[in-house]
Amino acid sequence: MAIKYYKVPSRWNIKHLYNRYIRPFIPALVWRGQEIDVNINFPMPNKENKLDIRDLFEAESYLYKYGINFDTGAGLMKRPEARRDWEWDFSLRGNVSVKFRGVCKTKEKRG
Repeated sequence: MAIKYYKVPSRWNIKHLYNRYIRPFIPALVWRGQEIDVNINFPMPNKENKLDIRDLFEAESYLYKYGINFDTGAGLMKRPEARRDWEWDFSLRGNVSVKFRGVCKTKEKRG
Protein backbone atom coordinates (compact mmCIF):
# COMPACT_ATOMS: atom_id res chain seq x y z
CA MET A 1 0.00 0.00 0.00
CA ALA A 2 1.50 3.30 -1.12
CA ILE A 3 1.29 6.41 1.00
CA LYS A 4 -0.15 9.42 -0.79
CA TYR A 5 1.54 12.67 0.03
CA TYR A 6 -0.35 15.95 -0.07
CA LYS A 7 1.52 18.56 -2.07
CA VAL A 8 1.85 21.73 0.01
CA PRO A 9 1.43 24.84 -2.17
CA SER A 10 4.49 27.01 -2.41
CA ARG A 11 4.61 30.41 -0.77
CA TRP A 12 4.60 32.12 -4.14
CA ASN A 13 1.48 30.22 -5.18
CA ILE A 14 -0.43 31.20 -2.02
CA LYS A 15 0.60 34.86 -2.39
CA HIS A 16 -0.37 34.83 -6.06
CA LEU A 17 -3.80 33.36 -5.32
CA TYR A 18 -4.40 35.85 -2.52
CA ASN A 19 -3.38 38.87 -4.66
CA ARG A 20 -5.41 37.71 -7.64
CA TYR A 21 -8.66 36.48 -6.09
CA ILE A 22 -9.02 37.87 -2.57
CA ARG A 23 -7.22 41.20 -2.30
CA PRO A 24 -9.22 43.05 -5.02
CA PHE A 25 -12.39 42.58 -2.96
CA ILE A 26 -10.97 43.90 0.32
CA PRO A 27 -11.55 47.67 0.61
CA ALA A 28 -8.54 49.83 1.42
CA LEU A 29 -8.70 51.22 4.92
CA VAL A 30 -7.63 54.73 5.83
CA TRP A 31 -7.32 55.48 9.53
CA ARG A 32 -8.22 58.81 11.08
CA GLY A 33 -5.08 60.97 11.25
CA GLN A 34 -3.20 58.86 8.71
CA GLU A 35 -1.30 60.82 6.06
CA ILE A 36 -2.80 60.37 2.61
CA ASP A 37 -1.88 61.17 -0.99
CA VAL A 38 -4.09 63.71 -2.72
CA ASN A 39 -4.32 64.60 -6.40
CA ILE A 40 -6.11 67.90 -7.03
CA ASN A 41 -7.26 68.55 -10.62
CA PHE A 42 -8.10 71.99 -11.97
CA PRO A 43 -9.70 72.43 -15.40
CA MET A 44 -7.55 74.32 -17.88
CA PRO A 45 -9.06 77.51 -19.29
CA ASN A 46 -11.04 77.27 -22.51
CA LYS A 47 -13.87 79.13 -24.23
CA GLU A 48 -16.54 77.41 -22.17
CA ASN A 49 -15.32 77.88 -18.58
CA LYS A 50 -13.59 81.30 -18.95
CA LEU A 51 -10.96 80.53 -16.30
CA ASP A 52 -7.69 82.42 -16.05
CA ILE A 53 -4.69 80.12 -15.65
CA ARG A 54 -2.67 83.02 -14.23
CA ASP A 55 -4.75 82.89 -11.04
CA LEU A 56 -3.79 79.26 -10.53
CA PHE A 57 -0.10 79.96 -11.17
CA GLU A 58 -0.31 82.90 -8.76
CA ALA A 59 -1.72 80.61 -6.05
CA GLU A 60 1.12 78.14 -6.71
CA SER A 61 3.68 80.93 -6.42
CA TYR A 62 2.19 82.12 -3.09
CA LEU A 63 2.40 78.62 -1.67
CA TYR A 64 5.99 78.29 -2.92
CA LYS A 65 6.81 81.69 -1.39
CA TYR A 66 5.65 80.42 2.01
CA GLY A 67 7.74 77.26 1.73
CA ILE A 68 5.09 74.80 0.58
CA ASN A 69 6.37 72.75 -2.37
CA PHE A 70 4.72 69.88 -4.23
CA ASP A 71 4.59 68.23 -7.66
CA THR A 72 2.55 69.93 -10.34
CA GLY A 73 1.71 68.88 -13.85
CA ALA A 74 -0.58 69.33 -16.79
CA GLY A 75 -1.82 67.13 -19.56
CA LEU A 76 -3.79 67.15 -22.79
CA MET A 77 -3.34 70.89 -23.25
CA LYS A 78 -5.32 71.27 -26.49
CA ARG A 79 -8.34 69.19 -25.46
CA PRO A 80 -11.44 70.22 -23.47
CA GLU A 81 -10.61 67.71 -20.71
CA ALA A 82 -7.18 69.30 -20.08
CA ARG A 83 -6.28 69.52 -16.38
CA ARG A 84 -3.67 71.14 -14.14
CA ASP A 85 -2.67 68.76 -11.33
CA TRP A 86 -1.37 69.36 -7.85
CA GLU A 87 -0.03 66.19 -6.26
CA TRP A 88 0.17 66.26 -2.50
CA ASP A 89 1.96 63.01 -1.79
CA PHE A 90 5.51 62.19 -0.74
CA SER A 91 6.67 65.31 -2.64
CA LEU A 92 4.76 67.68 -0.32
CA ARG A 93 7.32 69.79 1.52
CA GLY A 94 6.95 72.61 3.99
CA ASN A 95 5.04 73.34 7.15
CA VAL A 96 1.91 71.53 5.96
CA SER A 97 0.48 68.02 5.98
CA VAL A 98 -2.60 66.30 4.57
CA LYS A 99 -4.40 63.95 6.95
CA PHE A 100 -7.59 61.93 6.72
CA ARG A 101 -10.42 63.32 8.90
CA GLY A 102 -13.39 61.23 7.97
CA VAL A 103 -15.71 60.07 5.25
CA CYS A 104 -18.17 62.57 3.81
CA LYS A 105 -21.65 61.49 4.80
CA THR A 106 -23.70 63.29 2.14
CA LYS A 107 -23.54 62.43 -1.56
CA GLU A 108 -23.84 66.09 -2.62
CA LYS A 109 -20.58 67.04 -0.90
CA ARG A 110 -18.60 64.06 -2.21
CA GLY A 111 -18.35 65.39 -5.75
